[in-house]
Amino acid sequence: MKQFLFLFSIFSALYANNNDNNTYEYAKTLYDNRSYAKSVIVLQKLVEQTDVDSMVLLGHIYEKGLGVFQDRKKALELYKTAAILDSPDANYYLGNMYYYGRGVAKNYSLAFSYYLKASSLGQVDAMVALALMYKNAKGIQPSTTKAIEYLEKAAKLNSADAHYQLGLIYHKDKNLANKKKAKKFFYKALKLGSKEAAIFVEIVFDKPFNTKNIKTTKE
Repeated sequence: MKQFLFLFSIFSALYANNNDNNTYEYAKTLYDNRSYAKSVIVLQKLVEQTDVDSMVLLGHIYEKGLGVFQDRKKALELYKTAAILDSPDANYYLGNMYYYGRGVAKNYSLAFSYYLKASSLGQVDAMVALALMYKNAKGIQPSTTKAIEYLEKAAKLNSADAHYQLGLIYHKDKNLANKKKAKKFFYKALKLGSKEAAIFVEIVFDKPFNTKNIKTTKE
Protein backbone atom coordinates (compact mmCIF):
# COMPACT_ATOMS: atom_id res chain seq x y z
CA MET A 1 0.00 0.00 0.00
CA LYS A 2 2.81 2.41 0.90
CA GLN A 3 4.55 1.60 -2.38
CA PHE A 4 1.33 2.33 -4.28
CA LEU A 5 0.91 5.68 -2.53
CA PHE A 6 4.54 6.56 -3.24
CA LEU A 7 4.18 5.79 -6.95
CA PHE A 8 0.86 7.63 -7.06
CA SER A 9 2.42 10.76 -5.56
CA ILE A 10 5.24 10.64 -8.14
CA PHE A 11 2.83 10.32 -11.07
CA SER A 12 0.62 13.08 -9.63
CA ALA A 13 3.62 15.40 -9.35
CA LEU A 14 4.72 14.60 -12.90
CA TYR A 15 1.21 15.22 -14.21
CA ALA A 16 0.90 18.48 -12.31
CA ASN A 17 4.28 19.64 -13.62
CA ASN A 18 3.32 18.73 -17.18
CA ASN A 19 0.00 20.50 -16.74
CA ASP A 20 1.75 23.63 -15.43
CA ASN A 21 3.94 23.60 -18.55
CA ASN A 22 0.86 23.86 -20.74
CA THR A 23 -0.55 27.09 -19.36
CA TYR A 24 -0.60 30.60 -20.78
CA GLU A 25 1.43 31.80 -17.80
CA TYR A 26 4.20 29.33 -18.65
CA ALA A 27 4.14 30.34 -22.33
CA LYS A 28 4.28 34.03 -21.32
CA THR A 29 7.26 33.34 -19.05
CA LEU A 30 9.06 31.68 -21.96
CA TYR A 31 8.19 34.69 -24.13
CA ASP A 32 9.44 37.16 -21.52
CA ASN A 33 12.70 35.20 -21.35
CA ARG A 34 12.95 35.39 -25.17
CA SER A 35 12.54 31.62 -25.56
CA TYR A 36 10.15 32.34 -28.41
CA ALA A 37 10.35 28.96 -30.17
CA LYS A 38 9.45 27.10 -26.97
CA SER A 39 6.71 29.59 -26.25
CA VAL A 40 5.19 28.99 -29.69
CA ILE A 41 4.92 25.24 -29.06
CA VAL A 42 2.92 25.80 -25.86
CA LEU A 43 0.81 28.59 -27.37
CA GLN A 44 -0.18 26.51 -30.39
CA LYS A 45 -1.62 23.83 -28.10
CA LEU A 46 -3.52 26.45 -26.13
CA VAL A 47 -4.87 28.08 -29.30
CA GLU A 48 -6.36 24.70 -30.24
CA GLN A 49 -8.22 24.92 -26.91
CA THR A 50 -9.56 28.38 -27.89
CA ASP A 51 -7.47 30.23 -25.32
CA VAL A 52 -7.91 33.89 -26.30
CA ASP A 53 -4.78 35.29 -24.61
CA SER A 54 -2.69 32.65 -26.36
CA MET A 55 -4.15 33.63 -29.73
CA VAL A 56 -3.12 37.24 -29.15
CA LEU A 57 0.40 36.43 -27.97
CA LEU A 58 0.97 33.93 -30.77
CA GLY A 59 -0.35 36.49 -33.25
CA HIS A 60 2.11 39.05 -31.89
CA ILE A 61 4.98 36.58 -32.25
CA TYR A 62 4.10 35.91 -35.89
CA GLU A 63 3.51 39.61 -36.63
CA LYS A 64 6.97 40.52 -35.34
CA GLY A 65 8.74 37.35 -36.49
CA LEU A 66 10.05 36.46 -33.03
CA GLY A 67 11.70 33.03 -33.18
CA VAL A 68 9.60 32.18 -36.24
CA PHE A 69 9.39 33.36 -39.82
CA GLN A 70 7.39 36.57 -39.90
CA ASP A 71 3.87 35.75 -41.04
CA ARG A 72 1.50 38.69 -40.80
CA LYS A 73 -1.26 36.78 -42.57
CA LYS A 74 -1.23 34.22 -39.78
CA ALA A 75 -1.06 37.00 -37.20
CA LEU A 76 -4.10 38.64 -38.80
CA GLU A 77 -6.06 35.37 -38.63
CA LEU A 78 -5.20 34.85 -34.97
CA TYR A 79 -6.06 38.44 -34.05
CA LYS A 80 -9.38 38.28 -35.90
CA THR A 81 -10.39 35.07 -34.13
CA ALA A 82 -9.50 36.57 -30.75
CA ALA A 83 -11.25 39.85 -31.65
CA ILE A 84 -14.49 37.99 -32.33
CA LEU A 85 -14.12 36.61 -28.80
CA ASP A 86 -13.90 40.19 -27.48
CA SER A 87 -10.17 40.41 -26.82
CA PRO A 88 -9.31 44.08 -26.19
CA ASP A 89 -5.68 43.64 -27.28
CA ALA A 90 -6.57 41.70 -30.44
CA ASN A 91 -8.88 44.52 -31.54
CA TYR A 92 -6.15 47.06 -30.77
CA TYR A 93 -3.50 45.15 -32.73
CA LEU A 94 -5.86 44.80 -35.68
CA GLY A 95 -6.39 48.56 -35.53
CA ASN A 96 -2.63 49.04 -35.71
CA MET A 97 -2.27 46.69 -38.67
CA TYR A 98 -4.89 48.57 -40.69
CA TYR A 99 -3.75 52.01 -39.52
CA TYR A 100 -0.10 51.48 -40.45
CA GLY A 101 -0.66 49.02 -43.31
CA ARG A 102 1.24 46.13 -41.73
CA GLY A 103 0.56 43.08 -43.88
CA VAL A 104 -2.66 44.67 -45.15
CA ALA A 105 -3.61 47.74 -47.15
CA LYS A 106 -3.95 50.88 -45.04
CA ASN A 107 -7.56 51.38 -44.09
CA TYR A 108 -8.32 54.14 -41.58
CA SER A 109 -11.99 53.23 -41.47
CA LEU A 110 -11.25 49.67 -40.35
CA ALA A 111 -8.54 50.88 -38.00
CA PHE A 112 -11.04 53.24 -36.39
CA SER A 113 -13.60 50.45 -36.00
CA TYR A 114 -11.12 48.14 -34.29
CA TYR A 115 -9.77 50.89 -32.05
CA LEU A 116 -13.33 51.82 -31.10
CA LYS A 117 -14.14 48.20 -30.17
CA ALA A 118 -10.90 47.85 -28.20
CA SER A 119 -11.58 51.11 -26.41
CA SER A 120 -15.08 49.97 -25.44
CA LEU A 121 -13.42 46.89 -23.91
CA GLY A 122 -11.12 49.07 -21.82
CA GLN A 123 -7.93 48.96 -23.93
CA VAL A 124 -6.05 52.12 -22.92
CA ASP A 125 -3.70 52.35 -25.93
CA ALA A 126 -6.73 52.14 -28.22
CA MET A 127 -8.24 55.16 -26.47
CA VAL A 128 -5.07 57.14 -27.20
CA ALA A 129 -5.06 55.88 -30.80
CA LEU A 130 -8.66 57.06 -31.28
CA ALA A 131 -7.79 60.44 -29.79
CA LEU A 132 -4.90 60.86 -32.21
CA MET A 133 -7.12 59.95 -35.16
CA TYR A 134 -9.54 62.69 -34.11
CA LYS A 135 -6.71 65.11 -33.44
CA ASN A 136 -4.90 64.47 -36.74
CA ALA A 137 -8.01 63.91 -38.90
CA LYS A 138 -6.91 60.48 -40.07
CA GLY A 139 -9.87 59.17 -42.06
CA ILE A 140 -12.41 60.98 -39.87
CA GLN A 141 -13.57 64.52 -39.22
CA PRO A 142 -11.16 66.30 -36.85
CA SER A 143 -12.46 66.91 -33.36
CA THR A 144 -10.31 68.23 -30.55
CA THR A 145 -13.27 67.72 -28.23
CA LYS A 146 -13.44 63.99 -29.02
CA ALA A 147 -9.65 63.73 -28.83
CA ILE A 148 -9.67 65.21 -25.33
CA GLU A 149 -12.57 62.96 -24.33
CA TYR A 150 -10.66 59.79 -25.18
CA LEU A 151 -7.38 61.09 -23.76
CA GLU A 152 -9.06 61.91 -20.47
CA LYS A 153 -10.50 58.39 -20.31
CA ALA A 154 -7.02 56.94 -20.86
CA ALA A 155 -5.45 59.41 -18.42
CA LYS A 156 -7.81 58.19 -15.68
CA LEU A 157 -6.33 54.74 -16.30
CA ASN A 158 -2.80 56.12 -15.78
CA SER A 159 -1.70 56.25 -19.41
CA ALA A 160 1.56 58.20 -19.63
CA ASP A 161 1.00 58.84 -23.32
CA ALA A 162 -2.49 60.22 -22.70
CA HIS A 163 -1.14 62.74 -20.17
CA TYR A 164 1.61 63.71 -22.61
CA GLN A 165 -0.84 64.22 -25.47
CA LEU A 166 -3.14 66.30 -23.25
CA GLY A 167 -0.14 68.39 -22.31
CA LEU A 168 0.59 68.98 -26.00
CA ILE A 169 -2.98 70.05 -26.70
CA TYR A 170 -3.06 72.57 -23.86
CA HIS A 171 0.41 73.80 -24.78
CA LYS A 172 -0.05 74.15 -28.55
CA ASP A 173 -3.76 74.54 -29.37
CA LYS A 174 -4.48 78.26 -29.88
CA ASN A 175 -8.08 77.94 -28.71
CA LEU A 176 -7.25 75.91 -25.62
CA ALA A 177 -3.84 77.26 -24.65
CA ASN A 178 -3.36 76.84 -20.93
CA LYS A 179 0.30 76.59 -19.91
CA LYS A 180 -0.51 75.78 -16.29
CA LYS A 181 -2.77 72.91 -17.31
CA ALA A 182 -0.22 71.73 -19.88
CA LYS A 183 2.53 71.61 -17.25
CA LYS A 184 0.29 69.60 -14.94
CA PHE A 185 -0.23 66.95 -17.62
CA PHE A 186 3.46 66.92 -18.60
CA TYR A 187 4.42 66.49 -14.96
CA LYS A 188 2.06 63.51 -14.57
CA ALA A 189 3.35 62.02 -17.82
CA LEU A 190 6.89 62.29 -16.46
CA LYS A 191 5.87 60.58 -13.23
CA LEU A 192 4.41 57.75 -15.29
CA GLY A 193 7.68 57.37 -17.20
CA SER A 194 7.01 59.13 -20.51
CA LYS A 195 10.29 59.61 -22.36
CA GLU A 196 8.56 61.82 -24.93
CA ALA A 197 7.39 64.16 -22.18
CA ALA A 198 10.90 64.28 -20.69
CA ILE A 199 12.41 65.25 -24.05
CA PHE A 200 9.70 67.81 -24.82
CA VAL A 201 9.96 69.47 -21.41
CA GLU A 202 13.75 69.62 -21.61
CA ILE A 203 13.62 71.31 -25.03
CA VAL A 204 10.65 73.66 -24.66
CA PHE A 205 10.62 74.97 -21.11
CA ASP A 206 13.27 77.41 -19.93
CA LYS A 207 13.03 75.90 -16.45
CA PRO A 208 12.41 72.20 -17.01
CA PHE A 209 10.87 70.16 -14.24
CA ASN A 210 13.25 68.50 -11.84
CA THR A 211 12.82 64.87 -12.86
CA LYS A 212 15.57 63.52 -10.63
CA ASN A 213 13.22 61.99 -8.08
CA ILE A 214 10.34 61.18 -10.39
CA LYS A 215 9.40 57.50 -10.59
CA THR A 216 9.52 55.93 -14.01
CA THR A 217 6.99 53.21 -13.23
CA LYS A 218 3.22 53.48 -13.14
CA GLU A 219 1.82 54.37 -9.75
